[in-house]
Amino acid sequence: MQLKLVFIFLMTMTIFTSSFGEVLSKKNAVQKLSSVEIQWEDYKEATKYQVQVFNSKNKFLKTFESKTSLLKFKSTSGKVKIRGRFLNTYGHYSQWSEFINIEVPPESVEFNKSADINAQGKNGIFAPLTAKASNLTLKGKLKLEWPESAQTKKYKLKIYDKDKKLVQELISKNPNAQIELDAGEFEYSITSIGNDDILGKEIFSPQKININAAQLPDILFKVESSNKNTNDFKILIPKKPNILISGKLEYSYHLEDKWEVIQEITKTAESWSPGPNLKPGKYKISFWGKKVGWQNSIPFNYEFVIKPTEESIESVIKEIRSITN
Repeated sequence: MQLKLVFIFLMTMTIFTSSFGEVLSKKNAVQKLSSVEIQWEDYKEATKYQVQVFNSKNKFLKTFESKTSLLKFKSTSGKVKIRGRFLNTYGHYSQWSEFINIEVPPESVEFNKSADINAQGKNGIFAPLTAKASNLTLKGKLKLEWPESAQTKKYKLKIYDKDKKLVQELISKNPNAQIELDAGEFEYSITSIGNDDILGKEIFSPQKININAAQLPDILFKVESSNKNTNDFKILIPKKPNILISGKLEYSYHLEDKWEVIQEITKTAESWSPGPNLKPGKYKISFWGKKVGWQNSIPFNYEFVIKPTEESIESVIKEIRSITN
């Protein structure tokens, strides 16, 4: 931040505010002071400078002195007023300048100081925070925690989806918050808020958020007239409101356990039976439920075998004989 301060003797002062503080324990983190750095143009007759600091309620806080045109001092966050003057070579002070208002931000949150996050990091990649959406609400609950920052009265939490769209925003007085999100991938940021609602810098967490969709409960499929050696059976398919039943038919050679999808089933009736023209081999039929915003139900699987008919065997024998003769 840069501001211009003009003394009555037309000296120009530029003010820089930053937000670094002493290294204290986490317990005392919020009591650390932000630092303010003031830089102004040298005045050739000045031997010393004085700067007075007042809070937003015009309460005098402290007078600072500097022999150069650079002064650093500690301050609480919020709106602060300052004024300055200098001592000349004749031992006389100039008049005080007019007041100038400056804003001292709180420290920004430093995620890299969190031991929990560091413990999860591998090769600079942090494991995501994960939760599963409830079958009742379709939302996942998660508690977010972050390091405290100095001179912060509250924190602004922002959550963005994978397209960088803001989906949730809230204010917390503590360095943690309970959130509820739909299934999806998200990232979040924390902005510290100091006295007089002065904002710090928005800092993004290195951890992503993954909310897994709720899973549909198991669906009961019944098999009637089961005979795994023929295709004379049917599977009863229940009707579930707002749930789409999908399936697939797979084929495998008898001596191999390698399945090949030969039919996708997207529209189902009240029952399913294998067609009459299936070639001999091993088959597996699978059905499951689908619903927007949910994970599919656990698939129902049923295996059956189609053996060669006597006619087909005789036909193959005749074909072989005709070739050999």
